[in-house]
Amino acid sequence: MKKLLLALLGLFVLLIGALLLLWFNLGWVLNETNARRGVEYAKLNITWDSLQIEIGNRGFFSKDIHLLTRHLCLKHPKPLIDACLEKADVAISLTVLTHRPFVHLEKIYADIVSSKLEVTIPPSPEPEPTEPFKWPKIELGSLDSLLSPYFAYLPLQVVEKISVQLKDVRLHLPPEQELLGKVSLVSEGGKLQLEAHSELIKQNKTFLSGDLKATLDLAKPLALNGTADVQLPTFDLSNQVSFSWQEFPKISTKTLLQKKDLKVSANIQADLQKTLWSFHPQANITYKALPFKKVLVENCPLKLHLQKGLPELLESDCEIVLDTLKKRPLKGLPDSLHFKTALRAPISIKNSNLTVTPSLEVALQETGIANFDLQASARTSIDLTKKKIQELSIQTLNADLQVPRFENVVALLDKSRFPVPAPLNVLKGSIRLTVSGAPTELLKKELPIQAVLTTDLTSSSQILKTESIFDVQMDFVKPLFTLGGTISLKEIELQLPYIGLQSPPQFKPDSRFVKGDTKKASAKPSGPSKFKITELKIQTEDKPILLHTNLIPNPIPVHLQYVIRNPMELSGKVAIGKMNVEIFKKKAVIEKFDLIKYKDSTVQDIDGLITHRTSEVLIQILIVGTTEKPRVEFLSDPPLSRQQIISILLFNKSLQQLANEELSTAGQLDQALLSEAFGLASLFLLSSTPIESVYFDPRTQSYTARVRLDDSTSLSLGSNFETSQQFTLRRRLGGPWSVSTQIQQTENTEDVITTLIEWFKRF
Repeated sequence: MKKLLLALLGLFVLLIGALLLLWFNLGWVLNETNARRGVEYAKLNITWDSLQIEIGNRGFFSKDIHLLTRHLCLKHPKPLIDACLEKADVAISLTVLTHRPFVHLEKIYADIVSSKLEVTIPPSPEPEPTEPFKWPKIELGSLDSLLSPYFAYLPLQVVEKISVQLKDVRLHLPPEQELLGKVSLVSEGGKLQLEAHSELIKQNKTFLSGDLKATLDLAKPLALNGTADVQLPTFDLSNQVSFSWQEFPKISTKTLLQKKDLKVSANIQADLQKTLWSFHPQANITYKALPFKKVLVENCPLKLHLQKGLPELLESDCEIVLDTLKKRPLKGLPDSLHFKTALRAPISIKNSNLTVTPSLEVALQETGIANFDLQASARTSIDLTKKKIQELSIQTLNADLQVPRFENVVALLDKSRFPVPAPLNVLKGSIRLTVSGAPTELLKKELPIQAVLTTDLTSSSQILKTESIFDVQMDFVKPLFTLGGTISLKEIELQLPYIGLQSPPQFKPDSRFVKGDTKKASAKPSGPSKFKITELKIQTEDKPILLHTNLIPNPIPVHLQYVIRNPMELSGKVAIGKMNVEIFKKKAVIEKFDLIKYKDSTVQDIDGLITHRTSEVLIQILIVGTTEKPRVEFLSDPPLSRQQIISILLFNKSLQQLANEELSTAGQLDQALLSEAFGLASLFLLSSTPIESVYFDPRTQSYTARVRLDDSTSLSLGSNFETSQQFTLRRRLGGPWSVSTQIQQTENTEDVITTLIEWFKRF
């Protein structure tokens, strides 16, 4: 037993002696020859031009190690690494201790210059297995307390010099992305200075570029200061960041976005304390299309409370100002609109589950323009391990928008890109829109929203009073929006735009429209629509819509009953109520005029009845058929022939009293009506002025009509409804003299205008 113990003791002493011998002669192991052998044995693709390793002894436990290499290059297959150092000059002085920390550094010197550092990251063939998510605890105190554990191994006073120059850094990222950069790290006067420049290239274009300058003051207490400049050329966005960290991090950003007519300038001040992160954003937004000069975000403190390093509560009270409205001077119109918002979002964290229940309130109190109130709350829960949303629900949604003075909104939008069109621009009164949504789990159901829109608008001669109830279903997964509801037209009276008949109307068909038998060009099938109408009713109630036009003295009463079930399915009826009119300068009554649209039809049916009563006869004009092919029928009591009825309407004479020219006109007009040569618009024009003569050729389907405008002026209209038409305006000057102007319009040629002075003598 003693011999065994003596043998073990001798072996131990021999081992200690060998280690001591090796400790005092580390150059036997750490040299260029052994380095090459180690590289070959490990099958590493590392080469160098020269490698010097010098080791000096400063005592029993102290060493000086100096390494100097030139043109050291490394290549590695996966991930692909290709790096070369022009020079690496590193010197370390250390002492081995028998207690923690077991190594005491006394001097550090490093001068490293790289000529190339290129790394290619291959795309991952399979997703990595999901690991349980662990929340990082964020407790940002002083920089000194954060780095002191690391500087226990690296005392600050030992840094003699550090200089690292990475000239060409390239990081290839999938797909088709490349990160270019250069880095400089230098220690000087007890400070570490870092400078870096980087560019992110996407599809051979610079997507992002940035410059970073930072200084770490190694004197107690530690302090970090720096600036960064980030550019996004694609979005015309630049961002300047300055930061400092001593007691806690402080960050200041200045962002500028300029894109055509849009300019956004924003500043953010952030203080990241241990239990409270405070943000103070400010923004100035200008856009020429907006009806105000700028949008301001101010008085907007945002606070994130932390508990034990985890977020607990997010809250903010913010003011958004629409500043200096572009407007005409108008009493009661404010210069600016002030929106006040209040956000509160409690945050709950349990294991890998994150739950946020935000609530938002928005208020606008500007009686000159609008009053707006919004209350909304939601709940969302996310499993961060599975990266999956477990719950996404709307708890409450209520909004109320009131426009007490619509005329102020008209003035506000007058010179913008979205002016209120006529005849609505002269209306005054109020508009109110309320929106409400029921509690809904968005992951399982559609979001139902009900909106109620009421208008109470009037002017000296117009009225627009409506009440509309809309039911909207919003499916964000498909996505699909469905709309239903009822638009009730309670009381409407509108002045239609002035329609002048000074210029001759167009009687030939518009070349942009084709007949039904023309072959349609094949169109590419479109994808499924993201919008659908379930059932939208548009209807008048007790009072009809009254439309005023300069063409007739009395307003047109219109009753409307329409149902839209999708953009291609429209059914219902437009009915013109009983009203007095003039036809061929004679008093008549529209008993009814209905346009009926059936859901399976592409045209609208016409059912119209106009009556004209004289002391001797009652004439009934029936307009039937469809809007594409209307027919005009004549009935009378006592019964008369069609030509007799037309002669009474045109000349207030019977056939026996007509002259030859008048008799021909009655017959020609009858032929034109039977041949459906006249549309409804043509018939209305011809019936609104006295007709002197009509000529119609059934073979060519062309006609010429002459109407009397006054005692000295007449207008001749001629057309074949296809390729040509002409208009002649003749006015008698007195005696045998007259002046006439003729316009000839022919398809594919320019209009020809001729003016003649005529001398006419009857023999």
